[in-house]
Amino acid sequence: MSLFETLYHSADKHLKDSTLDLMKVPVISRATLLDVGCGDCDFTQRMAGVVKPIKIIVVDSVKVRLEHAQELGYEIVEADLNSTLPFPDNSIDVIHVGDVIEHLNNTDTIVKEIKRVLTPVGYAIISTPNLASWHNIFALVRGRQPMTCMISDEVIVQGMQEDDVTMPKHRRIFTLAALKELVKYHRLKITDARGCGYYPFTGIWQSILSQYDWNHAAYALIKVVK
Repeated sequence: MSLFETLYHSADKHLKDSTLDLMKVPVISRATLLDVGCGDCDFTQRMAGVVKPIKIIVVDSVKVRLEHAQELGYEIVEADLNSTLPFPDNSIDVIHVGDVIEHLNNTDTIVKEIKRVLTPVGYAIISTPNLASWHNIFALVRGRQPMTCMISDEVIVQGMQEDDVTMPKHRRIFTLAALKELVKYHRLKITDARGCGYYPFTGIWQSILSQYDWNHAAYALIKVVK
């Protein structure tokens, strides 16, 4: 495993552990959990272990992912995440939108839909790569393309490789401050905001540095309610 892969996996682990930490409270009885952009569903299962929902719904546009989710017993919905979600108002208690919003053109739509379908007692957790992460800043200083800012659907130019070729490339890249401004504009209340991961550190140092310098952490993570 290369140094970059080690750093990436460490930051990703910190992000996922922090997400689960945010899901520990409040405890919502008989909750419905919605995972928007489910991937391989490994993290969906981890979230279910914390939330303990009575229903798990996954939404994705990739058929092979949905087929796998269905095999696991989840309710599946194939949908374009740039459009409205096919759920009634006030119907979902816990919504997870992990590393998805940066792949969308209609970022306002997904935030509006989160607000619409979220129950009054529920919450949503949104995460995304941080444009202001140090590795992006250093890339710009060197005259290079920031790694999380993709400019083509056909080729990666001076950026990170996307393992899943079925995924649309990054469309809009956020800082944590910008993500907070967007959800506030759409009248969602932020109950927690964190930076996760901190290049080029791992372990305890990434936890400490991302806590005190969240502006430059690898990921932006927020929890919102109505």
